[in-house]
Amino acid sequence: YEEGSWVDAFSGGASRRVVLVPLILILFGFGVWFAWRKYSDTVWNHPAYALDPAKIEYTQPPEWLKRDILSEVIKFGSLESKRISDQNLTVQVRNAFAHHPWVKRVERIRIHYPASLEVLLQYRKPVAFVALPDDDPTDDVAFIWPIDGESTVLPPEDFTPEFAQTFPRIDVGATVRTGADGSPWGDELVADGAKIAELLYEDWDSLRDVLYQIEQSSLPASTSDRADFDIVGRPSGGSRGLVVHWGCAPGKEQAFEPTAKAKLEKLKELVNEARLSGQLPYGEYDLRSVRALQAARHDPLTR
Repeated sequence: YEEGSWVDAFSGGASRRVVLVPLILILFGFGVWFAWRKYSDTVWNHPAYALDPAKIEYTQPPEWLKRDILSEVIKFGSLESKRISDQNLTVQVRNAFAHHPWVKRVERIRIHYPASLEVLLQYRKPVAFVALPDDDPTDDVAFIWPIDGESTVLPPEDFTPEFAQTFPRIDVGATVRTGADGSPWGDELVADGAKIAELLYEDWDSLRDVLYQIEQSSLPASTSDRADFDIVGRPSGGSRGLVVHWGCAPGKEQAFEPTAKAKLEKLKELVNEARLSGQLPYGEYDLRSVRALQAARHDPLTR
């Protein structure tokens, strides 16, 4: 009997603990909830939660881009008096940065305490300038507008004339931009030319002493529904320089066309050979088919 009584007492104590522990936790949780409802406004209104927008940490733009992006974002998004307790703060900050013409994508936003924000950005990369001939036929001046690889228009005031000269030009004749800075140009020809310029981007520094413009091809189009392009070199000795019949834009190649990578390698080879010869290249090369690409290894179409 004594043994049985000891077991019963132990079992009864364990049962009471099973009941009491959850009850204590529930009461504690209720107390915390009640206290938070009463004092939460006081906590959130503490200066430590007030966001100083000037101290937002964000991905810095390229060194050559001399622009106060943060100040423009703060003004556009009305971020002067925000608190990290605002439920839609990240949405407001994301929208403010995303609407800037130089911001391609807002990758991530992190909120830190005391009140600060970390914003990871991807910036647009200029790849070419679209040439718009002047209305006056006697005036050879062309208006040029910077674009990225998606034909998004970039603010021209951020480029010096010297810097603008380091990019290829795209000339597709008469064309009209349909959007503001930060929006696509709105012309499929310009968009296709931008794709070629983006392909050339990494190698352009080694090509731009010879080449300077992407334009609609002077040859009949290889397909009825897609435009062909030429990459044109700088004039040599008063005559027309190198003309490379490139073909369709990357991603739009026909079944008989070499890949964009193969055409790029051939283009670099032509320029390097000419550079070794000590003269600017001239003549025409057709890279629009595998057969033409192979023939271009030997002789141009014209000399």
